[in-house]
Amino acid sequence: MIAVNAGTSPNPNATGQAGSAPTRSRPRSRDLGDPSRHAKDNSGGATASQGWTYGQTMAPDDPVYLSATTACLSAIIVMQIVNVFLCRSTVRSVASTGIFDNRLILWGVCLEIVLLMAINYTPFGNFLLGTAPVPGQLWLFMVPFAVAMLGLEETRKWLVRRTLQHGAQMRQLWTA
Repeated sequence: MIAVNAGTSPNPNATGQAGSAPTRSRPRSRDLGDPSRHAKDNSGGATASQGWTYGQTMAPDDPVYLSATTACLSAIIVMQIVNVFLCRSTVRSVASTGIFDNRLILWGVCLEIVLLMAINYTPFGNFLLGTAPVPGQLWLFMVPFAVAMLGLEETRKWLVRRTLQHGAQMRQLWTA
C-alpha cells in the first residue's frame, strides 16, 4: 500500500491543498550565465555551472529550461521559413522561382518573424507562452542548419531535373 501525505506537495507552485492545480508563476529574470544559481556537482567539474546536466530534472519556470524551449521553438520557425521558400516548386530551384514574387508568402514570413520576436523578447510573450529571451549567438547557430537544408533540397531538385531530362532523352531515342 502506498501512503500519500495530502498536506504537502513536492511542487513548489502548488497551493498546498490536496488536488489543487499548480499556479503558474512569472519566470524569474536572472542572468542565465550566472554560475552562482547552479548547484555544484559532486566531482567539482564545470558541468553544473553550465546550466544543465544529463538526467537533471528542471523546474518548469527555470530560466535555463525556458530559454531552451524558446531556442527549440525559434529553430523550428526558422527552418519552416526556409522550407516555405523551398517548397514552392518540387523541381525548380529557389533562384528560378523568385523569392519576392509571392507577396502573400512574404507577408506571412514577416508576420511570423514579428510574432517570434514578440514571443522571444517581450515580457508579455515570455509570460504568456512560458518562454525566455535567447542570446544572439543562437541565431548564428541556426544559420548553418538553414543553409544545409537549402543545399540539400537544391541538390535533390537538381537530381530530379537531371533525371527528368535524361528520361526525356531516353524516350526520344526509343521512339526514333
